[in-house]
Amino acid sequence: MKSRNRWFVSLRAATGVAVALVATWAHAQFDGPAPLAWRWAQTSTVPPGGSPIISGDRVYVAVGSRMYSLDLATGNQVWRYPAADPLPANFRRGAVITQGLLIAGADNKMVYAADAATGVAKWQFTAPEPITSEVLADGPVAVVMFGDSQFQAIDVTSGVAAWREPLKIEDGVLGSPILFRNRLIVCTQSFEMLAIDLDTKRVAWRTRFSELGPDVKPTVFGDLIVVNSGDFVIAVNGNGGGVRWQRNAGTPLSSSPTVTAEGVFVVTRDGTGMSFDPSGRTMMRTPLDFQSSVAAPPVGIGRYALVPTLNGSINMVDIKAGSLIWNYIVRPLPGSTFAPSASQPAGGSAAAPAGPPTFVTVAGSPVVSGDTMIVIARDGSILAFDKKNGVDLTPPTVRMLFPNPGDQVNPNPPFQLAFRVEDEASGVNFDLAKVTIDGIDYTSRITREGILTVQFGGSSNNPVLTDGRKTILVRVYDWMGNRNDFTFVVAADSSLRLSGPPSATPPAGGGGRGGGGV
Repeated sequence: MKSRNRWFVSLRAATGVAVALVATWAHAQFDGPAPLAWRWAQTSTVPPGGSPIISGDRVYVAVGSRMYSLDLATGNQVWRYPAADPLPANFRRGAVITQGLLIAGADNKMVYAADAATGVAKWQFTAPEPITSEVLADGPVAVVMFGDSQFQAIDVTSGVAAWREPLKIEDGVLGSPILFRNRLIVCTQSFEMLAIDLDTKRVAWRTRFSELGPDVKPTVFGDLIVVNSGDFVIAVNGNGGGVRWQRNAGTPLSSSPTVTAEGVFVVTRDGTGMSFDPSGRTMMRTPLDFQSSVAAPPVGIGRYALVPTLNGSINMVDIKAGSLIWNYIVRPLPGSTFAPSASQPAGGSAAAPAGPPTFVTVAGSPVVSGDTMIVIARDGSILAFDKKNGVDLTPPTVRMLFPNPGDQVNPNPPFQLAFRVEDEASGVNFDLAKVTIDGIDYTSRITREGILTVQFGGSSNNPVLTDGRKTILVRVYDWMGNRNDFTFVVAADSSLRLSGPPSATPPAGGGGRGGGGV
């Protein structure tokens, strides 16, 4: 299946109906950075899954024990289902809209459907075993996976089973199935991709791969189904299953690629982004380090990609220039103790000081409509970013983590300064962060989580501080251009006992972006 040849067919030549897909994104003008327009929250002890749904002027989500409809412009709640007592179950895998119905599967083996306009209950479907996938919808049919790699189709008009018997995938299912033109696309544990006709339940085509990851999720672009396979990104003809093109990234890839008319963007398993143009050439001169693994599949918008990562960040990348054009860290709501991620401790790729969580991981891929980008976080909150509806007049804040302001310290290595930089409106523009000490610029480093450090001596390019009183100025900007200056004072005394940074602060050379300096 794999070779080191160039893509078999270029993207633009291969996608006969790609224009139709691109047209659906033509209204999407979100090009970031953008301030937070609103944040809606609903109490939930169970992290949600999937992505929000934008339909018309509404946003739909399934969080906790209810499904909700929100106003897109304001975030105000339009309706909730159930309106009275919550369900005796939780929604963990998002929802879907089809035929005017909002449909979601819960962890009590039930699938619930409500009228998308009113929130009135329409039907309930009981699966024989726990539901293990998102509800997939294609016109009059919804499909769910349950138990041991079994599927059932549901007639969305009546809520009854559309198949007499469930469909069993004997080889077992890998990752997340999708629907494509009345076909169920399933990746199996034998490294095959199957296209199963929803009417006949017969396999229309199958394509074998040498490797597929356990979290694989195919991406649809026009008539192509694109999948990451080990080190390769491979495009399959969705109509017949033949390989159209493939590209070797040279390193193991994460769950899902994103494809636009501009090219393909992929993220490696260790959190590095790279892109290929329609002729198969690498577009980024230097791969982009996200300092964390992906939290959900990336989403492409023209020449941009939105990449949520496990360090609580939403990253917007120019896939042609290979540059980060926006980064936003989702912070916990006041009083929240919700864990940031099921697989990563608070602090992300660089450990943070002990205490309450400092960020919340995104639960699903972002969605875009017009000027608005919406994402759901693991604490059940929905965040909407919009340049027109959002206002950001507040600059970032800076807190000194080590040493404490006013402390007396030995300035000799391994001494370093550490600060936390935060901005909840539009995020911190890390490239503009700057530190001066007694009016002299010092090289600093800042992680995607907002930990700013200044190291002295060794390979840092910063001289060791001399003894005496030191005035430290930290200058930071947000993505809307708001600036803030913070001044801290410490006393350097080389006769004191050496005091390195606490183990909770980032290690020397720890992979941040340069911030100001000489």
